[in-house]
Amino acid sequence: MKKTSLKLLCTLGAFTLGAASASAVDMLAPLEGPIDGINLDFTQDVSHIFANDLKDVSFTSGSNTEDDIGVTRAKTTLTHRSELYAATFDVEGYYEFSRYQYDDKSTALPAGTSDKLFDNAHRVGLDLIGRYHFDECFGAYARMIGEMAAVNDGSMGQGGRFMGEIGASFSPIPDFSAYIGVLWTTFISADSRVRPVAGFYWRPIDALDIGVRHSMSDITGHVAWDVWVDGLLVLDFSVGYNLRQYRASDDLRNSLGALYDKPALYHQSVLWTLGATHNFSESFFLRGFVLLTTYDKYWIVNGDKGRGSFKSKTSFGLGVQGGIRL
Repeated sequence: MKKTSLKLLCTLGAFTLGAASASAVDMLAPLEGPIDGINLDFTQDVSHIFANDLKDVSFTSGSNTEDDIGVTRAKTTLTHRSELYAATFDVEGYYEFSRYQYDDKSTALPAGTSDKLFDNAHRVGLDLIGRYHFDECFGAYARMIGEMAAVNDGSMGQGGRFMGEIGASFSPIPDFSAYIGVLWTTFISADSRVRPVAGFYWRPIDALDIGVRHSMSDITGHVAWDVWVDGLLVLDFSVGYNLRQYRASDDLRNSLGALYDKPALYHQSVLWTLGATHNFSESFFLRGFVLLTTYDKYWIVNGDKGRGSFKSKTSFGLGVQGGIRL
């Protein structure tokens, strides 16, 4: 019961952070083989970050304005795990809908920009991870993510991004795992980049989990506390950085009226989350959580260069999640 509930917590934790391209696949959760049934995890979450005023608007010489922005999100994820000899495979598909609610009170952005840039945004992706365990201590992994994202009238087909990653893992003691690797990722409006990645999972006592994980463009640190050490109630706290990228409409124009070249919207955020999960059984959980964004920046990107940005002041949000394991 406890192991299953902790795995579910690792699965749902990624949804609240946005880190993009956030993925629900946790590379460092204790490995579990398939259970009876089809071994499919379904998770649905809905959250809302309340509107707050803008600041540091580059379109208006860095001044603050009366414009504000809020975000409502819903994300659906399906994850399947399978095993073959000493290898473990995870396949995850996800869809995220975001509604950016921009209130254009004082025209901080160029005329018509808010109408063409902020409204409904869509992200759909596939995350594949394969792990091979040489023994109980050492292993290797490979990971690939493909994603398409667009906002308003942007083209999903032109909003594709890809990530490839390889690395090694080790577990010197049963309750500690770590990995180190190299990640290659593309950007919608820029060249690809290569960077090192690392993370860990540690259970110092039966009731406590601590870890750091990443996905395509995010990194998250989390702590989970099993209140009664029976899996029924789990409290969690996390902080993460996330970068969402969306292809924008080709009709988007700058302050001089000229069209952008392959326009895109980049949304960077640092998100703090506090949640509580109740596991009704090994197959069903519900979680409520509160959100705090201490850094929230939007870039309008033209080709491989930023062409204007603004930030939102510290904002508060609420959300709920549910999950089923079949």
